[in-house]
Amino acid sequence: KLIPALAMMAILWALIALGIDGYENWFDSVQQGLVSGFSDLGHLDKMHIMEESLLHHLGKTAEILFFLLGAMTIVEIIDYFDGFATIKGFIKTKKKS
Repeated sequence: KLIPALAMMAILWALIALGIDGYENWFDSVQQGLVSGFSDLGHLDKMHIMEESLLHHLGKTAEILFFLLGAMTIVEIIDYFDGFATIKGFIKTKKKS
């Protein structure tokens, strides 16, 4: 699932970068609004705004991945030392109902 998602992301951002001059509006995710006068900006200014948006989204994705890497490491350490068996012993039921 990861490889197709990364490929789609790369292709879509490449298509946006190639056709940036055709866009009349641009949503700035940092300011949570449309960029005023986007259609009047030059090509380099539009590319700069697009790069800022891309870096913002990549940063948010990196935050999530970094958190998940740490969480998965903690779970693996607990599992290695059989910590889940202790927890399982506390929640074991005596009878089925």
